[in-house]
Amino acid sequence: MNDAHILERIAQTDAYAPEAPLPEGWSSAIHLTEIERRMGMQTRDLADTKPPQRRSNGLLIAAAAFALVVVLGVTLVMLGITADDAPPANEPTTTQATPTTQATPTTTAAAPTTQALVTTLAATVSEADLALADALTTGFNAGDADAWIALWATPGYSHAVFGTTFTTDEGFLRDRIAWGAQFGEEWTLDSCQWVDLRLSCRVSQSDALTDALGVRSASVVWSFVPVDGKLSDVRQSSGGLAEYAAGAQAFQEWVDANHPEAGDLVFAPSNWRAWNHGADIAALALELLPEYVASLQG
Repeated sequence: MNDAHILERIAQTDAYAPEAPLPEGWSSAIHLTEIERRMGMQTRDLADTKPPQRRSNGLLIAAAAFALVVVLGVTLVMLGITADDAPPANEPTTTQATPTTQATPTTTAAAPTTQALVTTLAATVSEADLALADALTTGFNAGDADAWIALWATPGYSHAVFGTTFTTDEGFLRDRIAWGAQFGEEWTLDSCQWVDLRLSCRVSQSDALTDALGVRSASVVWSFVPVDGKLSDVRQSSGGLAEYAAGAQAFQEWVDANHPEAGDLVFAPSNWRAWNHGADIAALALELLPEYVASLQG
């Protein structure tokens, strides 16, 4: 503010207005220059006593910071957080590295020779093996005992049926094929696969009894080891005899009740050990079978 401004302000005040009385101790003789001098001194005094603006700002900032600390402290107390719970102010944070586990090399042990052979055989049934199995069934159906027995390395087989096992010989094979030829028995090769180093073939067996009674054909499993084109270590087991055995048992019980002199004519659970094969036994069974069927219808 310059002198002209100061004089203008003084002139606008009541103390120095033309109609206002002069202050006590002043006289009209006081020159305007004296007024200027005195006002200049008052202006300097005010300038000297005015606190620096920067210091005032610093106090305000400090007061605000103090208030923030107080508010934060009250908030922590209300939340139940103590100084012990809070993490250290300048404590460095370290993260422990997780140890790396080295992968263990994977090794595959070689399969045993026997197991490898079983796997290979299970996947492949050769044409020669199938031809031998087919000769077992077609040879029986042909009724030529000599040709059929020639397929066996050692004539006879192990027969597991009704929970027990018995062993047959060449004489049994000849009687068996003769009975089948007379009674209209026919074998059908259904399937073959390798099981435990043995060729296992499922065979369906039908005859005059299944045709007359309408029962399901007997299903048996022939298993053997092919050796030089012949049947070796031959075994027969039941693959599904329930329906056929029930029909045969009913027929044999009728024969026992009505023609006891005939004896055991068919393969049934009650007489399978005493069943005598042969063409003459089969012929007698064929003779009595129509009478039995008529009794069922009548």
